[in-house]
Amino acid sequence: DEPGPSSPYNEVTDGVNNAETFRQIVASEELVAASNNRRKTGTGRFPCTLCPANFTANHNLRSHLDSHYGKKNHHCVPEGCGSSFATKSSLNRQRKKCKKGMM
Repeated sequence: DEPGPSSPYNEVTDGVNNAETFRQIVASEELVAASNNRRKTGTGRFPCTLCPANFTANHNLRSHLDSHYGKKNHHCVPEGCGSSFATKSSLNRQRKKCKKGMM
């Protein structure tokens, strides 16, 4: 199946003829609204170049960009279960519950 215009996946290129598939939409409208309601400032200083999202901290933008590309760079290894996560905080939360890491 080729991604169509209504698909949440589109192809982008890095300028060297390498195409990567990315998720165009990574957060629901409800999640974005909740995030904006928690903000004490208006617009974040770090805008996403792939969607209308913006962030108050650069590390949040980097995590957000990873979610567009489906990158999960944090792994529960070597004693763990081998699951992968997009953020270090998600990995740390999982490690507390990981049965294999407790043996």
